[in-house]
This record gives sequence, structure tokens and C-alpha cells, in this order.
Amino acid sequence: MPEFKAVLFDLDNTLVDFYKLKGKCIGAAANAMVRAGLKKKPMQVIKELWDLYYEIGWEHQNVFQEYFQRHYGEVDWRIMAKGVYAYRRVKYEHSRSYPSTKHVLRKLRRKGIRIAIVTDADRVNAWMRLVEIGLADEFEFVVSAPCDTGKKKTDPAPFEFALKKLGLPASEVLFVGDSVSKDVAGAKAAGMKAAVALYGRTVKPVAGADYEFAELKEVLDVVL
Repeated sequence: MPEFKAVLFDLDNTLVDFYKLKGKCIGAAANAMVRAGLKKKPMQVIKELWDLYYEIGWEHQNVFQEYFQRHYGEVDWRIMAKGVYAYRRVKYEHSRSYPSTKHVLRKLRRKGIRIAIVTDADRVNAWMRLVEIGLADEFEFVVSAPCDTGKKKTDPAPFEFALKKLGLPASEVLFVGDSVSKDVAGAKAAGMKAAVALYGRTVKPVAGADYEFAELKEVLDVVL
């Protein structure tokens, strides 16, 4: 078994259940906008918002404005503000890391394993998310793929950037992420071993991963 000196983690759906949280936020926003006077059923608004996020990106900052422009031709700022407020309120109230995450990270650090993050989120959103889930002080650094390299995962550039910051060869670094096409493929293209987080949104069968984790704590069995 390789002797790993560092572990790089994806953020969303690897350390935080981002998909579940996103669903709660979208639901709250849709219901708030309908209560404020939007002439649609909440479930229809929820579907349309999900479709838009999938189309233009989960990190897009103007989704609600885009939603109104597409469906109504103009923004109703009062109704939109109600939706955005509900979205943010639920986000701040319900942001959580997966169970045992902090324990796992701290055990790795106590054993001298260096830990950091490589994410497709922009730098501000990544750090805000870590603050919200209480993990901002656990990592050596955060690589924001678009901000630091101008690329997104699948491309090896963000992973190579992280390796350079670590000053370690790829053979001594494990990457853990939920996406086979982005995390596993990108990490392996950079020469790392890669583990897929099956507890995220990954759907079996999984091809290409060196390890499969049903729970985050299984990283300890591989690294320690």
C-alpha cells in the first residue's frame, strides 16, 4: 500500500452534503416566492430552479435574476428578494459536514498527514462554506480551481497546482472526491491515487478509482 503524506479533498458532496443542502435551499426559496405572489406552483418553481442550476452551474451567483429574466422577461425584485432571503437563511441554518468529518480530519493531522482542499467553487464561496460548517481552521490551504488555475476539475491543472503547494510527489498524495469524471479522472491525470466518496452522489458502478469509501472515516484505513 502506498505511504501517503497528504490527502486532498473535494469539498461539496465529499465533506459537506451540498446536494441535500441545495435542495432544502431551493425548496425554501420557491415556497417564499410563491407566498410573495409568484403565480406558479412551488414544485414547478423548484424544478425550474434545479434545471437552471444544472444548466449554468451550481456556483452561479445570479441564478434568481436569470430565472426571472427567462420566465417573466423582467425581475420582480421584491419577490426575488424574498426567495434569496429564504435560500440564504436555510443555507446558514442547515450547513453541516458529514458525520465524523471533523474527527477524521483531526486524526489525520495528529498523525502528521497534511490535508487541503481542491474545489471548483470560487475562493470566497469555498471559504464561506468551510466557515459555515466549522472546518475553516482544519486545512493547510484551499485551491479554487477557477481562481487559482483558470481551469476546472477533470483538467489536471488544479491538482498539479495543489501538488506544487504541498511540495510532494503525486505518489505520496491521495485525492478524495465524489465525482468520477471530475475528481478521480483529474487526480489520476496528475499522477495521484484517487478515492471516490460513495456517500456523496456517486452512483455505482464506479470505474477508475483506486479506492471506494462508503464513509469518510474509511480514509483512515488507507492512510494511517
